[in-house]
Amino acid sequence: MPRRLDRARNLILEWLRAPPRDPAFLAGQTDLEHRHEEIAQRFLTQARESGFESEIVKAGSGGATAYEVHWTHHGSSFVGFRQPPPEPSAEDALLAGCAALLENDWCRQRLPK
Repeated sequence: MPRRLDRARNLILEWLRAPPRDPAFLAGQTDLEHRHEEIAQRFLTQARESGFESEIVKAGSGGATAYEVHWTHHGSSFVGFRQPPPEPSAEDALLAGCAALLENDWCRQRLPK
């Protein structure tokens, strides 16, 4: 598993587990690398409360299918948002996209505290 996905997963889990959210979310689980969709969906539940919406889109060249996430906030697209590289699976792209949202200061300030 690529290190960038490990880092993305850890960043999102740290945010999800911070009080007052859910400190016990997937605590003690040993198969986290197989739960990217569950982790990302839990994050999206919180992000939607602040007006963020995601769309997984195919992005690839040279015949290789890859996926990335496009974000909107209250219906508006972002300008200058640093997009993570495309991932081979939609679930991994969603995880990477959620982490990118968390790493963006403007976005992070708008997420629920």
